[in-house]
Amino acid sequence: KVCPSGVKPVSLPAGAKKRLDNPRPARRAKLEDQSLNLRGLNSKGLVGVAMSSWLPAGWEEREHDGRKYYVDHNTRTTHWHAPVNRPTDGSADAGGVQPVATAGATAGTATESGLPAGWEQRTDPRGRVYYVDHNTRTTTWRRPTAETQAQQAAYNNQMTDNRANFAAVERRYARNPSSPSGTAAAVRGGALPHPWEERHTEDGRKYFVNHETRTTTWEDPRTSVDVASMDLPKNWERRFDARTGKHYFINHTTKTTTFDDPRLEALAGRNETEDERNFRYKRRYLREQHCRPNEGRATVLPVTRGNLLMDSYHAVMAHSPAELKRRINVVFDGEDGLDYGGVAREWFFLLSHEILNPMYCLFEYSVADSYTLAINPNSGINPEHTGLFRFIGRLIALAIFHDKLIDRGFTMAFYKQMLKKPLSMHDLRDFDEVTYNSLKWFLTATAEELEGMEQTFETSYDEFGEVKEVELVPGGASKLVTMENREEFVQLACRSRITKGREEQMAAFLSGFDEVLPLEHLQVFDERELDILLQGIAEFDMDDWKKNTIYRNYLPDSKQIKWFWELVDSLSDEKRARLLQFVTGTSRLPVGGFGDLIGSNGPMKFCIERLDDKKLLPRSHTCFNRIDLPAYETKEKLVKMMMIAIEETEGFGLE
Repeated sequence: KVCPSGVKPVSLPAGAKKRLDNPRPARRAKLEDQSLNLRGLNSKGLVGVAMSSWLPAGWEEREHDGRKYYVDHNTRTTHWHAPVNRPTDGSADAGGVQPVATAGATAGTATESGLPAGWEQRTDPRGRVYYVDHNTRTTTWRRPTAETQAQQAAYNNQMTDNRANFAAVERRYARNPSSPSGTAAAVRGGALPHPWEERHTEDGRKYFVNHETRTTTWEDPRTSVDVASMDLPKNWERRFDARTGKHYFINHTTKTTTFDDPRLEALAGRNETEDERNFRYKRRYLREQHCRPNEGRATVLPVTRGNLLMDSYHAVMAHSPAELKRRINVVFDGEDGLDYGGVAREWFFLLSHEILNPMYCLFEYSVADSYTLAINPNSGINPEHTGLFRFIGRLIALAIFHDKLIDRGFTMAFYKQMLKKPLSMHDLRDFDEVTYNSLKWFLTATAEELEGMEQTFETSYDEFGEVKEVELVPGGASKLVTMENREEFVQLACRSRITKGREEQMAAFLSGFDEVLPLEHLQVFDERELDILLQGIAEFDMDDWKKNTIYRNYLPDSKQIKWFWELVDSLSDEKRARLLQFVTGTSRLPVGGFGDLIGSNGPMKFCIERLDDKKLLPRSHTCFNRIDLPAYETKEKLVKMMMIAIEETEGFGLE
């Protein structure tokens, strides 16, 4: 190409010319353009010539469609803005770039504002104060002080040391992958397989190094399965991403990628029963084939805690099914929490309780000693009940689609109606054990007993205290139950008892559900699997919980961690559920237990992070399944503060 007047051609590395000749700047230029006010650059009047003396070495100024941009030949990237480290003595070209305050900014020197050299205080359009570090071209909400600068410097030095140490280890591995180090301990219990090595940490804890994959683990490879030696499942491929330095896996059947090794999933399923394994495959198929979120901007659902059901009703019904299939962003009024999944989980959890509110007359407990829900046949007292049932249908479909759990399940008969399966005598037992026993008598009675009973094909039901009779078949009032037709009578009476007064509500529920997730996609499940899909599992396996917990700034043998697990071990299942709800946003577990907890970016384990301020209560981050546990000095204080946190806290905030 012909260079513009005054532009000096620059010799480029092989393969770089095409990219640099293209006047369309790289994607990062767009991001820098959006953060113009943070960088303090004035893009007006940039009249310096290409390769001007004030530009750093390797930089060049160009122009496209009347707009100037800058080429960094060192990194082979383009930018809309000139680099900021130009001279400030006036020797630069007129109109050059200078750090200036934007509208509303309160710029000042170190002596005027008390800020370190190179720092500037500004105010954004929303009135919030932030600070600009012109030395590193970064911004922060935290006011810089001598202490914070020292902490940052120490952190930077530590990161530099870590990189240097890691590079030294890599060089040593490259020279002799099997050479033992001075810290390697003698192998006990038989020789370690190649290329493993046993070592110890400074506090004496044993760990193992795999020199082939350059990874470490606490687990002894002699007692664990070597996943690396296993073959990948059919149609799977393993690849390496040089940009991130990680291996990932491609499923050519579903055309998807994941960082999770599919061999680990196969290994985890070895101890499963056939039913558990089949359910896991069904669930994965449903998610991969029918529950993939739509692209586009997240759908915002603004709600208030004081009017949760009706706010949620209006918010959900205001969006089309296609919009609801995008990522959901739930916003509680007056709360600053950012929804990376945790807020939505709590929203589903709270709504599953709210639909039981007697004020709405929508659901009732199936029997006195059960927590499963059945449609209230008297819900017609609420003039909006059909619309609300359609909304609840959408809500349950969204829970399945977005892989969320609810805290209240329905009766098996309810799930059977969703799956269009016939109802049975056993389903009636969930509703009315007295009627169940009465109908059971008809199946065992003799001909004489049936004749003396004189039962017709009719049944009765209660509507607001008034007993009404209904015929099970046309002319049922004159049709007697006999030995020949008693099974037909029992089947019809059973179905009538379960569905009478609930047909309209169930139709509205199924209509709303089908709008989001077609019901035929659920046909691979049975009613019990559907219940597990919605609620997860109810048991708490403490060994599984501890095994799938990670620690930050704590060690597993730290006294606070020991006290924490002693407290959890002593809690009832109800209290454990409250703790889980406090940390993750839901009191239910996924099907795979604690190992399958979901965070903002996919699977994310339960995490306990150290908090040094001992005066604070424990706090949770439901989007990341993390609890910040202060380093309390006594077990008594830890127990007291934990119980306050899990029983008396509510709402979200920003740190």
